Amino acid sequence: MKKEIKCPRCRRRIQKEDAYCQYCGCHVAEEKKKKRKKKIRRFLVLVIVIVLFLGILLAIAVGSQKKQIQGWKERQLEEWKQKQEKVQADEGDQSQKQNKNQNGEQSQDSQDVKEPGTMKKCANGDTVYQPSVSTVSYDEDTGLLYYENLLIVYLIENSSQEEREALAARVDGTLVGNMSGSMNVIEILVEDTAYADLEQKAEILMEEENVLYSSTEIPMMMENTADENPWEAGEQDKKNNDHNESKPDGNDWWAEAIGAFSAWDYVDSHEQDLANVAVGIMDDGVDAEHEEFQKNGESKIHWLEDYKENLAFDHGTHVTGLIGAENNQAGIRGVADRTDLYFVSWWKEDLFSTGEYVNVTKQMIETMLSEHTACVVNNSWATVIQSREQYLKDTLIGERPVWEEKIAEFLIEKGKIDQKYELYESYQKELETSAKCTSSQMTVMLFELLLNQQERFLIVQSAGNGYDNGGVGFDAQKTGDYCGINEEVYNRLDGETHRLSRSGYSYEKIRNHILIVGAVQETEKGYQMTEFSNYGSNIDIVAPGYDVYSTITEKDDSYTEENPGHKNLRTVKNGIKYGNLSGTSMAAPLVSGSAAVLWSVAPELSAEEVKETLISTAGTARSTCQEDKREEYPMLNLKAALEKVAKKDATHVILETFYNNGEKTHDLFASEENRDQEYAVITGLDQDENVVWTIETEKSPAAEITANTEIGIYEDRYYYAHCGVIYAVRLRDGKEIWHSASSHGSMTGTDFGPDGTLYYCSFYGPDFGAIDKDGNELYEVESFYPGYYWAYEVHYEGDYVDVKMDGTPSGEETVIRVNLSDYSYSVVQE
Repeated sequence: MKKEIKCPRCRRRIQKEDAYCQYCGCHVAEEKKKKRKKKIRRFLVLVIVIVLFLGILLAIAVGSQKKQIQGWKERQLEEWKQKQEKVQADEGDQSQKQNKNQNGEQSQDSQDVKEPGTMKKCANGDTVYQPSVSTVSYDEDTGLLYYENLLIVYLIENSSQEEREALAARVDGTLVGNMSGSMNVIEILVEDTAYADLEQKAEILMEEENVLYSSTEIPMMMENTADENPWEAGEQDKKNNDHNESKPDGNDWWAEAIGAFSAWDYVDSHEQDLANVAVGIMDDGVDAEHEEFQKNGESKIHWLEDYKENLAFDHGTHVTGLIGAENNQAGIRGVADRTDLYFVSWWKEDLFSTGEYVNVTKQMIETMLSEHTACVVNNSWATVIQSREQYLKDTLIGERPVWEEKIAEFLIEKGKIDQKYELYESYQKELETSAKCTSSQMTVMLFELLLNQQERFLIVQSAGNGYDNGGVGFDAQKTGDYCGINEEVYNRLDGETHRLSRSGYSYEKIRNHILIVGAVQETEKGYQMTEFSNYGSNIDIVAPGYDVYSTITEKDDSYTEENPGHKNLRTVKNGIKYGNLSGTSMAAPLVSGSAAVLWSVAPELSAEEVKETLISTAGTARSTCQEDKREEYPMLNLKAALEKVAKKDATHVILETFYNNGEKTHDLFASEENRDQEYAVITGLDQDENVVWTIETEKSPAAEITANTEIGIYEDRYYYAHCGVIYAVRLRDGKEIWHSASSHGSMTGTDFGPDGTLYYCSFYGPDFGAIDKDGNELYEVESFYPGYYWAYEVHYEGDYVDVKMDGTPSGEETVIRVNLSDYSYSVVQE
């Protein structure tokens, strides 16, 4: 049966194979094409109509939003202007009160009164000037924020009070800051307020022979660097903590990734050998009462004498936990939990002046090195750089730091801009100039430390978390501070001062004391830099910085109903003590802790050697940013670093007897006055036959029976006897544990019980004796029976010990059994 179809024109039924319709005569195929084209045209028209309709709706919405934003901006600006007018009115009233002359008339020279700074007297005798925020000003030419009236001067050598005051007088100023010791620094208050004038006076001071460097003081814009993470109640529970370093996973993935568990095994087994090392932490605040920071009933957090104020915040608590959380099985273990911790708390909205930062760093390093062999200073903070979008958003809702408000006040007052949201270009200019200044100050500060023989320190700084503190990363040098120290900065300073290179401290020597740390995460392709981590040629090493589990505070001291705390912190006290954070802030303390561990195991290392060891033994992490010129970064591997610097343990021992000066034989029949001198050389060797330790005994007159006897190895100890005195030394390093109080003759037979008790017999001494593993003499038999002598072999048999005697009344070998329950004995074989 033939198939039928409908004619595309008249819709009557025709045969499928017919080319033409028998009713209307149309060409079937052509008609179908026309029909399809018609449908397509209708569809396109419909699409165009829909697009036009949506475009109209979008235009209406955008227009409405623009009006709303513009209204918001205008309201913000109006509120700001009203606030400024009120402040100016209040300052005007205050000025009038202060400038009334004796006749009650107002002085014509009345000006706005700015709050003065304060001179802080420190416990170590230093004085540091704390300038008021109201004296922060903005220089339009350089785009720099600076303190009016204030200069900082670094001295080459310590000098008298008179000499320092003379320097201040050189620029018609007053000495307000005075620091001596590891950094010789003064601060001078002058009348000038313009930045150009202040720099002119700094140049005058630079002409003085004892001045290393001088400049205008600037504010340090320190912000913690960690991404926001939401916490849930269950996140403090342990998960997948199997200590598998070959496959990092779970809450302890960061510790597994850097080989911390292997390092901890070594540290725990060598606890008594560790050198005393300290780690200083400068952060927003720490919960010193957290369970992970308690040791022997007290907090293990130390405070500097002049900086004891502290607020409990998550960021600082998290960072501190990664370095030094106690090994108490409660939550985590810090990388360097056996080191001493020193903490300085700063509030996020505070502005540290250059002088204040110098004083804090000086005090921290001086305090730590006064009681420790070396120290590390962790800085998990940086200058956060915002994107244009985030900057506009924060400006509109009024969340601007103090220093940015200063820029706004100046530019609006001068009529340079109309509204605060037009400030982004000025903001960028200020950051760029400030970065150069802070890096210069840090370079000179490190030079001061080295110049004053403070060399056993390392400064560790986080690289920063990209734009908006969690966005796409950028070159870390843009943030300034330690991250911005490079050869260009050094050469510029050397050109200005002509004193850096001449003093013998090259750029490399200064850089040897700095470690800049980026953040990595674990992926299917291995370790890769996180998208947010800053990058670049100044990054020395990278470490885990994504979803890192550590201590947080169950109390937030910034929380009140009026002040809900930092935007990066929880605002509810929910009792959680552990949580996850991401950021280069988390990577930096892992490196700080690792450096401290290396120094505690190998205190003879220099700062340069510690840094080189961490980098040369590191693994590899790949870069993920297309703009990054580096493809790979060294990934922290504490296990490998420790294996490189730790001394290998001895596994076996050789005892050799010598006479006089190295001879192997001696004259048995020499007269007493001509008798040779006997001594032993005992050598501990590792598994590769390398010498680990050597003991040489004192010389004693040679006799028929040797004065030196090898007893042997039991567990982690090696035993030998010299002139009848028994010695127990640590097998791994040869350090003496104990020696017996008296002589026990010439050892002929020994054996050990399962509890480490040593059983022995001897010639020309006791027939039998027992000494426990701590060196306590438990029992001794001078002679079993008359006529029995030459005890030559001992065998521990559980409840008793058998002693073989060669000399007996019968002339036959005899076994005497000693009952260990009461040390009674009897002959059991003759």
